[in-house]
Amino acid sequence: QSLIMGHWSLLLLLYAFVQCSCLYDREAKPPSDFVFVETNSGKLVGRKLRTVNTYLGIPYAEKPTGRLRFRPPRPKVPWYPALYQALNYGPECLQSSLYINPNEDSEVPTVPMDEDCLYLNIWQPSDAYRDPNNDPSDELYPVMIWIYGGAFLHGSANRPEYEGNMLASRRNKVIVVSLNYRLGALGFLVSTADGLYGNYGLDDQKTAVQWVKDNIIHFGGDPNRITLFGESAGAMSIGLLMLDQKQQEYTENGSKDSEYREGGNRAVGDDDINGNTNESTKGTDYFLYRGSNREQQLFHSVILQSNPLGYKYRSVAVANFIGTSYKEHLDCEDLRCLQSESPEELIHVQDTLMAVPRSIGDFFTWGPVVTDNAYYREVRLRPGPLANVTVRQPIEALNEMQRMNIPVIMGTNSHEGTVFVFTAYPTRMAKFIFQ
Repeated sequence: QSLIMGHWSLLLLLYAFVQCSCLYDREAKPPSDFVFVETNSGKLVGRKLRTVNTYLGIPYAEKPTGRLRFRPPRPKVPWYPALYQALNYGPECLQSSLYINPNEDSEVPTVPMDEDCLYLNIWQPSDAYRDPNNDPSDELYPVMIWIYGGAFLHGSANRPEYEGNMLASRRNKVIVVSLNYRLGALGFLVSTADGLYGNYGLDDQKTAVQWVKDNIIHFGGDPNRITLFGESAGAMSIGLLMLDQKQQEYTENGSKDSEYREGGNRAVGDDDINGNTNESTKGTDYFLYRGSNREQQLFHSVILQSNPLGYKYRSVAVANFIGTSYKEHLDCEDLRCLQSESPEELIHVQDTLMAVPRSIGDFFTWGPVVTDNAYYREVRLRPGPLANVTVRQPIEALNEMQRMNIPVIMGTNSHEGTVFVFTAYPTRMAKFIFQ
């Protein structure tokens, strides 16, 4: 019996030793399902899956809260020497849940929302590799950046249908990126009395694409082969970014109009609200003319899904009418008041203005506003610290596309309007009617 007990004691001792060794190794070595990358912003830790590596919730701009609310995005300050955990999606941008299925008892499932929402996600094929020493033999993969739709009022890069795992699988050899941008009033409010001319959501998109352009090489992506693709409002956004005046202030030989240079393509924060240049937050200028080389282009091709190219974006005057009503409902007279209101109240008032009278064909209560060659009270709007993206009417600028060195694919998605059927029929409908 003592011999048997001795054997058991030895086995228990060996088991304890193995367990201690495993615990020691687990603490001493990084988990095998984690991957690491060093970007210009700092170090990231992502998750290693079977065929792809994922880096979720990467901040590309500072929180657009407080005094940065209703401002162009400020590029994210580097987080060195900390290690940023890009393991989970960031919050969705604030929005209301108006898409309700009347045939069900509950709303569409929601995910966490927050005003702090300027994050992007990257899906990297597991065999994508970039030597820290910039070995020219490394194969760089093309990059696809997804911009979601939702009438500039709803949507998120975090939705399950936008997950990039399948598209970024090793077989396709492409790096997939998705991004969040501000929606509704927070992304497009116009108040001329406060110097606000909207289009902050578009500026978010542009800032995110610039972050990708500057950092994707660290993920094995080719910064000179970037494709933007999007659907509905996402496709509309891409069309506007193509025509962004701030990207096209260059001539064929690459020179730039000095009249606009002072404003620069930069972010604006509390310390430079009057237009003083903040060198630490200046961005890189890119352009799309045929004479430019690929290194100088912000993106290189686009795929537009269900893009209503003929849509006429509203003028500053009309948008200001809506903005004035918005401020009145909030009982706000100035920007300081707007920036101090609770996010919940902002969304509530936003929803009350959904039925504000507009011209026929003006589909979006909140959305991009034309600022190119625009006047308000005989003052011409110029690119500046509060208007970093210049919006033009696409249908009036088709000739410009012939001057751009950028391939375009356009198409229509079948059954895209299905999501709106439920809002048109408040009661149960027969299957043949739905079809």
